[in-house]
Amino acid sequence: MNGDLAESRTRLYLWWSRLAAMTAKELIQFGRDTLLLVAIAYLFVFDTYMAGSVSMQLNHAVVVVHDADHSAASRELVYRFRPPYFKLGGEVLDNREGQR
Repeated sequence: MNGDLAESRTRLYLWWSRLAAMTAKELIQFGRDTLLLVAIAYLFVFDTYMAGSVSMQLNHAVVVVHDADHSAASRELVYRFRPPYFKLGGEVLDNREGQR
């Protein structure tokens, strides 16, 4: 039983030492490829910058209205589309005109 445990530990040690050697080899190769390093650094910095500067809030979206009802409720609904989020682009008279 002690022999199995010793053999298991030896295998585990061998596996970890091989993994460490392969990792060191790959990191050395990675460091030698300057174009890849520059591309990764640039893309990481650019993505981080863009994620921080892009606003997910809607601004100045043009809305065209087709109000076939002409009721107080429909006017109230149109009124709720206000700046700075929405910009009223006008009113269309029929559905076909609004789909253009």
